[in-house]
Amino acid sequence: MRLVDRRRAPMALAHGLEFTIAENLRWIRSLTASSQELLVSQYNVSILGVLGKAAHAIGVPFGGWAYALWFAVLLLGLGALAWGEHVAANSSKPRPWFWPASFVWALVAIVNPLVWPYWQLLVAPLFLIHVAQGTALGLRNTRPTFWAVIAIFTAMNWLQNYAVVHYGGGLLALLLLLADAYRQERANGEREPHVSRLSAAAPNA
Repeated sequence: MRLVDRRRAPMALAHGLEFTIAENLRWIRSLTASSQELLVSQYNVSILGVLGKAAHAIGVPFGGWAYALWFAVLLLGLGALAWGEHVAANSSKPRPWFWPASFVWALVAIVNPLVWPYWQLLVAPLFLIHVAQGTALGLRNTRPTFWAVIAIFTAMNWLQNYAVVHYGGGLLALLLLLADAYRQERANGEREPHVSRLSAAAPNA
């Protein structure tokens, strides 16, 4: 009976505190090692994955500098989210209800430690909104950079199984899309007050 109780007892009671601490430390080391291998995996296209592969290629140790850059991008992304919420709340222009959230989904595909290539489909809502807004005034009124960003992002999603995506092409396309979406929204925001002032002055004319 005592043997059965001993087997059912917690590890610390059955084997002692030192053994328990050693076992847990060994588990943490194995978990850290496997996580590090996954971070620098060829198929990890997150910002940490791309930085890890680049560091390995040029012989630089992967360490704190990469996590500092990752944290800076995370803060920048959270700032973009706050900006999106502010714009959606104060704009007279109707937007899809998921417009601010589309920036969050795009951010996941950048700052999540592990991102496999197909995760970039999370950016689909932002991509579709960007295309709709960019072509709202007609195809002839779009900027050449708009079509360049659309083409690059589409190509990188078609080439998910190729090294050009695994080694940073997909991440670059995603960042370009986010930057162009931000530029487009800023341009739309600058036009809104002008339109509002004209509308307000019309009855008095």
